[in-house]
Amino acid sequence: MKIGATQRAVEIDATNATYWANLGNARRAAGDVAGAAAAYDRALAFDPAHADAANGRGVMLVQGGRAADAIAVFSAALAAAPDFHEARLNLGIAYQQAGRPLDAAAAYRDVLRRAPRNARERQAATELLGALR
Repeated sequence: MKIGATQRAVEIDATNATYWANLGNARRAAGDVAGAAAAYDRALAFDPAHADAANGRGVMLVQGGRAADAIAVFSAALAAAPDFHEARLNLGIAYQQAGRPLDAAAAYRDVLRRAPRNARERQAATELLGALR
């Protein structure tokens, strides 16, 4: 995802939460931590239940060493989109990073129960669950 295209989309419609979430994803991929966090925050200001923006913001929190804070953010993403397997996997990672291995294992097992057989999240959950043992 290119930043220029997503930036233009935001300029065209600055109230579209999806455009802001996409900009956050593009900025995060480019390594712009502050810009990504700001874009996710804007998306969530327009739509507090925007699952992709919440997931991205949660990732930013985990990467910033605030895994315990990310748990609520990933939980909100899942409340809005229960089949968002990436957010469920990220919830497990946040639990693990926050020192809650039993909750992490439960989240990883939940990914294995819910995600389609070919989903990349299943493979990651399998590996992360194995590493907890």
